[in-house]
Amino acid sequence: MKANVMFFWAILLALPSLGQYVPPEKREKEKKEPIEEKKEPNARSRQNPSDELSEQTFWQRLTFSPGIGLSFGNPTWINLYPAVGYRTTEKLTLGAGLNYQYLSGRYDIFNSTTQAFERIRYSESFYGGRIFGQYFVIPQVFGWLEVEGMNGNFLNRESGLIERQWVYSPLIGAGYMQSFGRSGRGFFIMILYNLNYNQDESLYNSPWVPRVGFNF
Repeated sequence: MKANVMFFWAILLALPSLGQYVPPEKREKEKKEPIEEKKEPNARSRQNPSDELSEQTFWQRLTFSPGIGLSFGNPTWINLYPAVGYRTTEKLTLGAGLNYQYLSGRYDIFNSTTQAFERIRYSESFYGGRIFGQYFVIPQVFGWLEVEGMNGNFLNRESGLIERQWVYSPLIGAGYMQSFGRSGRGFFIMILYNLNYNQDESLYNSPWVPRVGFNF
């Protein structure tokens, strides 16, 4: 009876080692084939594939900026400059847009004949377009290059008269974008410098042109 009990305990103690038994041929195979480590997916691989620029369609790469500026009073000023951009790379966006500006106001001039002031009203429309390039130096800071063409009544340097003509302005500057959603979309603020500024041939009071808006 005692011998049977000892044999029973011997079997119980041997069971764990039997469960770990590996045939010789399998042990040799494991030595030759290194165990592959499971790699933790990085942040990029965990993203939605549609967030990868290479996976986006033509329409998903487009960005839109409504571009609206309003000021009421004397003068009243309305500025519409919508634009569309295309993200060619993760950092570079190329695009084009339209410009329209409307000015309306009044001012008083002295009439020497009547010896009184007369109120003059005026209104003016300017229209044109622009092409631009935007390059992100770091995720939220970008450089900006633009060529703008506007048609309106400007001083003609040759004739000395106010005539309706085209005036072209190369603009260069930088800006900051607070992104939301996909890259290239968000709230932005920028400051541009007009390399061809002339007070008689410009819609701006200064060579510095600030802009605020958003892309979606």
